[in-house]
Amino acid sequence: MKRDEQILSDYNEKYLGLGKQFYFEFSCEQFEFIDFSQSFFKVTGYTNENINGKKGFFIASKQFQEKGILMIKKILETFIQKEYSRRDDFRIFFTYPLIFGDGTEHECLAKAEVILNDKKSISVIRFNNTLFDDRDDSQITNGISFINVNDSNSYYNITSKEEFIQCHAILTLSNREIEIIHLVSEGLSNADISERLNVSAHTISTHKKNIVKKTKTKNIMMTINLCLRMNLF
Repeated sequence: MKRDEQILSDYNEKYLGLGKQFYFEFSCEQFEFIDFSQSFFKVTGYTNENINGKKGFFIASKQFQEKGILMIKKILETFIQKEYSRRDDFRIFFTYPLIFGDGTEHECLAKAEVILNDKKSISVIRFNNTLFDDRDDSQITNGISFINVNDSNSYYNITSKEEFIQCHAILTLSNREIEIIHLVSEGLSNADISERLNVSAHTISTHKKNIVKKTKTKNIMMTINLCLRMNLF
């Protein structure tokens, strides 16, 4: 089984099968949570009276309301822009802080679905949630992960629009460029790499500069870190 297939299996079977489950939707046009499942009320302790007639009802922490949901929206918009033709190949996951009716905070894993309007803009984000009462797993605590069910070109723990653009650019690099990044990550110098690939050290230096320019990363080490996160080598 390929690594991405194993990770997707982990998300679906290990994580999504563990906790209490429920769903709701977030309207990006109205900027509010809508359409709650009955299991949501059972799990969280909210009632219809808490929600009906209250525009702007939120069920997450203040920080998530002010920053987190906007970050998610911007990253998802960039995902749609860059991967529109392949968007159905990806499964989208992220965690967020859920506030119960009694004011306590709990961590949730959301498997997200994006619903577009006629202008191909995000209209609704559907949250299919699993509530974790007690867990410790750093693999799913930061950013948004887009796991491709058809190939290995996945995005893990994306924390900004800019980071998604950088990772998408990495996927456009040639096999030779990825090979050079891999060799740099193993600690080889330009001279070492040039000898192994039978090209000049100047050529290797030029490749590295072009890689940083193409990926809009600050330096080759940042590119390496993103490649490692994406399981490219």
